[in-house]
Amino acid sequence: MIIRQNYLDQLIAYKDRPVIKIITGMRRCGKSTIMALYKDYLLSSGINPENIISMSLEMMEFDDITDYRQMYKLIKAKIPASGPTYLLLDEIQMIPGWEKAIDSLYAEGVADIYLTGSNSNLLSSEIATLLSGRYVIIKILPLSFQEYLLFVLERKQREEHQYNSLRRSLRKDLDQENNIALDIKRYIRFGGLPMIPFLPQERSMVITYLEGVYNSVVVKDILTNRGIDNIQALKKIIRYVASNTGKVLSPQIISEHFLSKYQSDSFAYKEVALYMELLEKAYIFYPEDCYDLQQEAMLIDECRYYIADTGVRNTLLLFSDTGKGHNLETIVYFELLRRGYTVFWGKYGDCEIDFYAVRQERKICIQIAVNLKEEEIWKKKIQDLQTVPDGYQKYIIAMNRFYEEQIPSVKFINLPDFLLKQDYEFAED
Repeated sequence: MIIRQNYLDQLIAYKDRPVIKIITGMRRCGKSTIMALYKDYLLSSGINPENIISMSLEMMEFDDITDYRQMYKLIKAKIPASGPTYLLLDEIQMIPGWEKAIDSLYAEGVADIYLTGSNSNLLSSEIATLLSGRYVIIKILPLSFQEYLLFVLERKQREEHQYNSLRRSLRKDLDQENNIALDIKRYIRFGGLPMIPFLPQERSMVITYLEGVYNSVVVKDILTNRGIDNIQALKKIIRYVASNTGKVLSPQIISEHFLSKYQSDSFAYKEVALYMELLEKAYIFYPEDCYDLQQEAMLIDECRYYIADTGVRNTLLLFSDTGKGHNLETIVYFELLRRGYTVFWGKYGDCEIDFYAVRQERKICIQIAVNLKEEEIWKKKIQDLQTVPDGYQKYIIAMNRFYEEQIPSVKFINLPDFLLKQDYEFAED
């Protein structure tokens, strides 16, 4: 099992802290695996197995647990007489009213509590109120490109019965640009859900899997749990938002677009706003607010949305060749989130900046260019960057290394270089 160290480190940092740890993210992004990794860590650090209560509530052995009272009694019966207890509950949303049992267990101080869940109700306002000040959220994203390569190498080792160090193999492969180029194209095309590297390489099988993930999110996480019966309206909205990655959107804009086409109450502002709220809570779409660099203020009404996985996006859009820049933006956006940045899209007067990223005292402006050979596009992006005053680090991230000319105050980064350098810090040379 490959260790996703960043998430494991976050859990370790909160070990024995008096807060409920909630691991969440879109379906199939690896939450259960992170929980299993943490269990292994506890065992390797000397915790007695009897002091670890681990339950995957999707398993048939827990089918008889139908409400929070039964779950509470079962957990209490498993708590050992001595030593600290670690409670690991996977897919907690399967138990109606689970938050009441967890709240009581927390108040009693009987265990260090860890939960996973995908359901859009997991962090509803009601639950947030009940557990207010008592939980931390650890959001799991699909694989980074580095993680993706490690998963690919593990698959190859399984196939070839090779047992060399994954990380040694990774360093070896990093020198083979042709291999990396093929891997990054597949990563952009099929996304970073952890199962993708282990699937047969036939496109049809990958697409079937991605369609299944998408349908499970829509049906299980949104429609079933919210009683929404207009699945076609919801799917139209999802496709529309996915196809307009990087563009300014709002429930009002989306509603007006569909009302002009269908004149249906299903696309009224109130309904669209609810759909978008649920899609965010299910971690399908991540909103990106606008920041006015000139006024140093957020513009909350000018939002962009990024879908959590490019493979899901491409499946929704039938793998059209258009929108390559949108996929590139999506990958960079989530990589910045993984590295701890707060990310906006930026404005300075009439100029637009793809990403304005902030982490502590560091403030950076980034433009995305698919191909630096497309002069009109990237020259406009350079001009917009140069309009931003000094004091901000300025970068263009592109798929190739075509552009050699030095531009004052602007640096060029090749996308693979950015993704493969875990410690890449946009440092001044």
